[in-house]
Formats: sequence, C-alpha cells, structure tokens
Amino acid sequence: MIDPALLFGAVVAIFLVGISTITVFHWWKPRKYDYWKKNGLPFVDPSMIVNNEKPFNELLVERYHNLGPIYGYFEAEKPKISIGDPTLLKNILIKDFSFFMGRKPIVTGDEVHDKMLTIARGEDWKRIRGIVSPIFTTGKLKKMLHIFKNCSQVLMKCLKSSAEEGKSIDLKSIYGAFTTDVIAGAIFSAKVDSHDDPGNQFVKTARDVFGGKPGKRPTAIQLSMDELVGQCLIFFLAGYETTSSTLSFVTHILAHHQDVQDKLREEVAKVLAETNGELTYEAVQNMKYLDNVISETLRLYPPAIQLERYADADYKLEDKGITIPKGMGVTIPIYAIHRDSKIFSHPERFDPDRFIPEAKSMRNPYTYMPFGAGPRNCVGMRFALLEIKICLSYVVTKFRIKKTPHTKEELNFHAGGSGFLRPKEVLAELEIREDSFEIK
Repeated sequence: MIDPALLFGAVVAIFLVGISTITVFHWWKPRKYDYWKKNGLPFVDPSMIVNNEKPFNELLVERYHNLGPIYGYFEAEKPKISIGDPTLLKNILIKDFSFFMGRKPIVTGDEVHDKMLTIARGEDWKRIRGIVSPIFTTGKLKKMLHIFKNCSQVLMKCLKSSAEEGKSIDLKSIYGAFTTDVIAGAIFSAKVDSHDDPGNQFVKTARDVFGGKPGKRPTAIQLSMDELVGQCLIFFLAGYETTSSTLSFVTHILAHHQDVQDKLREEVAKVLAETNGELTYEAVQNMKYLDNVISETLRLYPPAIQLERYADADYKLEDKGITIPKGMGVTIPIYAIHRDSKIFSHPERFDPDRFIPEAKSMRNPYTYMPFGAGPRNCVGMRFALLEIKICLSYVVTKFRIKKTPHTKEELNFHAGGSGFLRPKEVLAELEIREDSFEIK
C-alpha cells in the first residue's frame, strides 16, 4: 500500500511544477512576441490567430482595415511584415528589387519542385526566367491562338449539351476541364478532351494533383530534364487553378449583371463584324470593354490574394524608421488593397468603368496588381488573359448566362491560409441564344 504522505508529496510536487511551468510560459510568451511592439509597429495579436476559421481573404481585409497598410505579424513564431503602401511597394518590387529577389524559401529536396520558376532564387531564377519569358511573346501567343479557339469550341459543345438539358452548371469544374485542355495543347503539345474523355491519363493526373492525391513521379523525369519538367509543372499548377477560377468569377458576375453581359456581347459582335467573324489576335486586343470587365473581376477576385518576398539584405523602409532584417518575409495583401475604399470607391461594387483610361490614370499603378509587379511578376500573364478573353468571347456569343435558384449573390470561399481564392461553389444556367453567330 502506498504511503499517503508520499502520495500527497508527489501530488504537491506535480502541482508546483505545473504552476511553475505556466508562470514561466506566461512570462516568456509576451517577450517572445514583443518584436513588433519594440519596433513601434501595429501587429496581429498571436492569441487571436488560434482556431480562426475565417477564409484568409477576409482575414487580410480585416487586418488591413484595423491595423493599417503596414503591420507586423508572426508566422510559426517568426516575425513578418505586411506592406500595402503603394509608394513602398514600388520600391520593394521595382526600384530596390535587388533586395527582394527571393520568394519564400521552400526547399523540398525534390529536384523538379526546387527548380520551378516560382521557387528558384538568385542566379538560377535569373537564368530560368530568361529562358521562359520568350515563350509568351506576341509572336508565340499568335501561334497558340488556334489552340485556344479549338479548346473553346470543344467547351461550347459541352455547354450546349448542358443548356439543352436545362442543367445548372458547376462553372469551376467545367472551366477546369477547359484550362486543362489548353495547357495540354499549348504547353505539352497534347490533344486532350477533358469533357468527353475524363479517363484520359493527362486529365486523371491533373485531377490527382489538385485533389491532393499522392503520386510517384515517373522515373523517366529525372536529372537533366528536371528544370524543364519543373517549368511545365508550374505552368500547369498556376494555369489550371487561377484561370479556371477567373473564368468562373467573370461568368458568375455576368449572371448577376445582364446589362454588362449585353454590352459585352455587342462589343464582341461589333469587333468580329470588322474581321468577317474571324477571332484574330488583333480583334481580341480591340475588345476594350471585355478587358475592363476582366480587370474589374480580377480586382474583386484576384487569384493570388497576397504576394510574398524575402529580404536578401537589411532594408530600411523610407521615412518609417523600420528596418526589415535580412531573411524576413514581406507580404503584400493584394486582396485587401483591391478593396480599400480610399483607392476604389464602393469597393464591393462591380464597375468595369474603373478601368477606362481616364480612371486608371488617376490611380497609383501599385494599387492594382492581380499578376504581381516587377521582374518577378506572373510570367504567363499575357497567356492567361488571352485564354480568358477568347473563351469568354465564345461564351457570350453562344449563350445568355443566367442565375439559378441556387446561385448565391456573394461567393463563399474555403477557409484556411491558401494563397489562392478557392470558391466553394459557382453555379449558373445557360440559355442558347437564337441570334448567336459563327466565330471563325
């Protein structure tokens, strides 16, 4: 039998150790997170982060509104700084780019992953960017035009079938199939029909990647091919998610704004009438209202809701009395900047006229950055915009986009810290236009 005195002593000892641990923790924790307090900068209280289930885009707006355009926060106990001041952003992204060439260092040990353009740093990044950039010149994009058009025609057949059956359409899913086909054709030189052949190996691989299913990389993709494969992988990853989401967002908006949809269709018809119905590269560039509609959609729903850079050397913020030490992460809250009422009046309102030349000239260009800015901006920006414009030209020509009884006014997004806007559901209904015309 245990001696009661010994048992009591053990309980007291455990109690005292517990009290001591809690006391030390509460003494140590504030000092651990006092970095930004010492620097006199507003910061996110670490205790408010635990179990926060809000979508990350909403958190960015909330912090930006409550703390201002410059504030500190902690990620895995490391201090980071969020900067939304356009003057400082010009310096960080352009003028003083040499201080912020790198993005978040993510080294996995996988030779393909670590050679992707978005991950590469220093001289590796410069060399790879120099090789990749010429792929997206005007001349190369013109040569890809037939791929965009062919994939759009396949999409039209699928949409027509759904419209004839009176079905609600899951836009994210159907545009995901379209972007898969485009990437397969333009980047991988493969002809894929994701709509009618979902069992195709390329399509299955794409779904596995975005469904989070683990897979072993084929042994053939090794060694000297690693950098090439790395770029193909990032083209697919970035091109699939961001473009399919943007197409879904635009279509959702058009369903709620019939006047915008009508004006857009009129412009497409007018421009194509001048080319005898042929959708040329130049014709697409002449669709100014289409460009405004897409730009305003990207303001409301930028695919990447924040950018990230890392300081390669100590850097002093102009007139702020703050030094960003080497190795510190700098985040740029794109989603929050795009919804700043001091920059965009009534920021929740959809208004394509924000992007007419007169309105654009009155704004600082670093208040609108859906594709980033500076040398590390999105290398495939022109590719993505051309793909989106051609697809939408077909859609508004052939169909009227309508709301369904289940279409929500406001989109809902998945919670979590993903860098991309991931809508839970985007539904619409299509009505075949009797006055549609042929696009060549």
